[in-house]
Amino acid sequence: MAQAIAVLLVLLIISPAAFAVTYTVGDSRGWTTGGDYTTWTTGKTFTTDDSLLFNYGPSHTVSEVNQADYLSCNTASPISSTRSSPTTIDLTEVDTRYFICVTSDHCSRGQKLAVTVTAASATPASPPPPAGGAAPSPPSRTPTTPTTPATPTTPATPGTPPRTGSAPPPPSGGAAAALSGRSTGLVAGLSVVLVAVFGLMG
Repeated sequence: MAQAIAVLLVLLIISPAAFAVTYTVGDSRGWTTGGDYTTWTTGKTFTTDDSLLFNYGPSHTVSEVNQADYLSCNTASPISSTRSSPTTIDLTEVDTRYFICVTSDHCSRGQKLAVTVTAASATPASPPPPAGGAAPSPPSRTPTTPTTPATPTTPATPGTPPRTGSAPPPPSGGAAAALSGRSTGLVAGLSVVLVAVFGLMG
């Protein structure tokens, strides 16, 4: 019985690794110009167990920069840079990480990503939306009369499109999203624990 408890404790200790998620940056579109990576990060919780997978063509780079270089699209002094697709970046520290493409004007055309990384915990965070899932529908607009001023736009950071006063709808996914990502890891981890306990008891 003591052996069964020891095995159970070991499995419970290593099971948080099953919660790690690899996020494919830009989903099926990948890492390219014209993407809206600020919207792509919305609703995602990045933790120190996770990683980012960048898929891109030969004209692009994945370059990590500091916040000032990210905001100004300064490509002169990246912290690190690679041109070998696919590129996986492990998120190992609690911090905000900044990535751009240093090719020509790609950063100013939207090829930039900021990711805030939080500490991993044994409690699973929200799973990523399914890759290639249904795209969010565009926000609806109420027709205006000529005497009503247009909806003001919020100034955007360089390289990102301006945002209007309405927010995009949350991504869909329903039951499929609930069964993906970390939830699947939790089920797999608990299954291993149960099999080990019943195997030692039988």
